[in-house]
Amino acid sequence: MSVIGVFGDLLLTAGVLVLLFVAWQLWIGDAIIGAQYKNEASSLTDKWATETPAPAPSPTASSSGA
Repeated sequence: MSVIGVFGDLLLTAGVLVLLFVAWQLWIGDAIIGAQYKNEASSLTDKWATETPAPAPSPTASSSGA
């Protein structure tokens, strides 16, 4: 093999590795992060369901005459 042939093989290998990394970032990483967000949203929904809302403050008469 010539030097150009070896260099071409190295470039092809690097290109395949870059494409695999991009696929990981776009699909597999997105699935993992999406599952984490879904779990966080579920726990937040459960937390909101168990909390009792604070009573609204009663309106008071203003002494400024406005």
